[in-house]
Amino acid sequence: MTARRVVITGMGVISPIGSNYEQSLAGLLRQDSGVVRIPEWDNISHLMTRLGAPIADTLVEKFPRRATRTMGRVSLLAALATEEAVADSGLDRAEFATGSVGLAYGSTHGSSSANEEWVRKLVAQGGFLGLASTTYLKFMSHTAAVNLAMHFGITGRVLTTCAACVSASQAIGYAYEHVRSGVADVFVAGGAEELHFSHAGVFDVMHATSRAHNDRPNEAPRPFDKARDGLVVGEGAGTLGLEEYERAKRL
Repeated sequence: MTARRVVITGMGVISPIGSNYEQSLAGLLRQDSGVVRIPEWDNISHLMTRLGAPIADTLVEKFPRRATRTMGRVSLLAALATEEAVADSGLDRAEFATGSVGLAYGSTHGSSSANEEWVRKLVAQGGFLGLASTTYLKFMSHTAAVNLAMHFGITGRVLTTCAACVSASQAIGYAYEHVRSGVADVFVAGGAEELHFSHAGVFDVMHATSRAHNDRPNEAPRPFDKARDGLVVGEGAGTLGLEEYERAKRL
């Protein structure tokens, strides 16, 4: 069978430098980094970096609680980016329930903040009494894909990727292959990550974080600089709408 042409018909982004695609693009053109010093990390011993790129909490507080009971921060970010991508694509959300629309979404793992809350309570009381039944749904590795499928009512193929920094790239690649091969005409694809001190800590113990600019966050990271000293972790989400070319032209 002849491979079909696949086009991007919609984009959605939430990032430390913008609450949507247009704002994030403008931030990039201004050379904003979104990197700041995180004061709360001063209380964590042996964490050498103090830098991160967070998203303002006010940008995340959009959906009613009923719609987010199983969503940790990573899923909330994914949902915000996907809302924009779906609107930008002009997709009819009624089509999501027909099985003809697929979803591929990834993250390194689930919500680290939800996982921390679960473990701290479990260890502190030495048992499971009072632990919320929805917490696991927030920190399971496939939480973003599952929550997006439920939130948007997507009943077609749902693919989840968990491959560290290439999780979103893999998801987009799988979506592209499915549309190109004719398995689906439409796919929603992307990835998300939330900021947590454990993420910074993982890279910190590998001596991979920026440490020399803790008091000068605007100067980090500097990947192409002779004096570069490491990376800075951040959070955000990006979603694409992928469609078969002829369908996209027709609609």
